[in-house]
Amino acid sequence: MESGAEKLKPSVYFRIALSVAILCGVFWAGAQTGFYRLALTDAGFAIVTSCFFAVLLRTRLSFREVAGVLAIALLLFYVDTRILGYVSSWQSEIFLLGVAGLGVLALRVIWSEGEERRMAVFTLMPMLALHSAGWCMPLFHGWTSKAQPAVLDLYLYSFDASLGVQPSFLIGQLFVRYYPLFIVCLVVYMIPGIALALSYAGCLMKDKKTALSAFIAFFIAAPAGFVLYNFFPALGPIYTFKGIFPWHALTFAQARHLVVKPIVLEGLRNAMPSLHAGWAYLIFWYSRRLSLLERVAAGAILVFTLLATLGTGEHYFIDLVVAVPFTLMILAATNMIVHRAVAPLRMPLFIGLALTLAWFAALRFGLRVFWISPAIPWAACLLTIAACFWMGRGLSDEQARGTIETSWWRKQNGQTKVLTDQQDAMVAG
Repeated sequence: MESGAEKLKPSVYFRIALSVAILCGVFWAGAQTGFYRLALTDAGFAIVTSCFFAVLLRTRLSFREVAGVLAIALLLFYVDTRILGYVSSWQSEIFLLGVAGLGVLALRVIWSEGEERRMAVFTLMPMLALHSAGWCMPLFHGWTSKAQPAVLDLYLYSFDASLGVQPSFLIGQLFVRYYPLFIVCLVVYMIPGIALALSYAGCLMKDKKTALSAFIAFFIAAPAGFVLYNFFPALGPIYTFKGIFPWHALTFAQARHLVVKPIVLEGLRNAMPSLHAGWAYLIFWYSRRLSLLERVAAGAILVFTLLATLGTGEHYFIDLVVAVPFTLMILAATNMIVHRAVAPLRMPLFIGLALTLAWFAALRFGLRVFWISPAIPWAACLLTIAACFWMGRGLSDEQARGTIETSWWRKQNGQTKVLTDQQDAMVAG
């Protein structure tokens, strides 16, 4: 009869072989010319890749794992700069740190057991999915640009001007005067991937029932946004007023008589609704059951993201408003998928979608109504936010009362009940 040690040998050998394969893949990715050059030229790619290391720290603070990440990253840095002759920069360094973090997360899956392995899988796989989704975004942007050569920026600008103030121009001027504020907001604006990853990791560690919901919401927001970009393609004021943003906005009288029509501009059609704002809203929503520090961080991310969307000229004020019903729609759809409960979520889904499409129609065909008085556009914005807040609060109350349970939770309860019945039967016997 084989001993326990002999039975474990094939498993250990398999894990060692798999670990070697993972490390080879990590070194290939870190030394691959295409990835390395992309990290040097695209700060966003480098920052998003570093989320693997951030999530590793958030889900388990292990000296052994941190040491492993640093050792792999330093060895990759030596190979890339000394042997392959690549140029070094802060972007390449955090990219290598992220690649090393990915490798250690994979090793965590291989060498963990039981519940720890489950947690390791639930940590690694969603991070890979979120990171991989970023590779599809340029493709979607290209399709949208070809399908929608004309953009509707003048409609959005006209609405903003009807408010009596032009928030994007005002915040843009504020950024010029207070450069440190601009830097802080820009950094936050560039790291939505890390914020999303840490938000999911926080849910996974503190509130597992919402972790799956958070991941799905973060994941489906992008394709849903790209679909809507085709309904209302727009770029942002920095592209519409190239060279004069943020100092030379039209006066109220000039904007009132502006000839509003579709125009042809070069750029990414990703303004309406703002996905950056939508993700920030989702992060803030899912942080409500996390620690005080995480809730404060989520609030800061929300504020700085909204300031950045305006001050950098990438969005109009109305983009952020329409992102509110868009977020409600995403939350309702996500909870339908996860909780398999349609009835209590039908109304939030309908309200979110209806308000989003209603704004598209009003901005395209009803601008004259908004120009009657600044009170009208302000009231429309406030009513939209209030309605979505009320519907979202109702959704939160439903979850808190337990009327909507995750399929995982139901399954766990069912298994527990079966075990309890079996134990009772054994005792009775």
